[in-house]
Amino acid sequence: MSELNVFDRSKMIWPYVGKVRQQIDPFDPEQKPVPLRNATDKKLLPEKKGFVQGFVSGNWEYYPASQEYWLSDGSKHKTEDGEELPEGALLKEPPSQNQLLTNVWR
Repeated sequence: MSELNVFDRSKMIWPYVGKVRQQIDPFDPEQKPVPLRNATDKKLLPEKKGFVQGFVSGNWEYYPASQEYWLSDGSKHKTEDGEELPEGALLKEPPSQNQLLTNVWR
């Protein structure tokens, strides 16, 4: 039995989700492994901060990890794994109108 890398086929980029030991089919006279549609024996890439690995076209590739961001209007959002930040995204929460007004009156 070999250990395989498992990916989530329900997501756009098929991200890595863990490992599984492949089982032998007990009903197969040749004792072949049970085929798995969401796993591969391809080695993972080295870990890279801020990225996840997705299995695409038979290979692991790096994709941006999900992250929180704000728009200039103060609304908070979160990207999905593999999604780029939109143009104008802020990585820190902008000051609220109340905070801006309080600073003006000081």
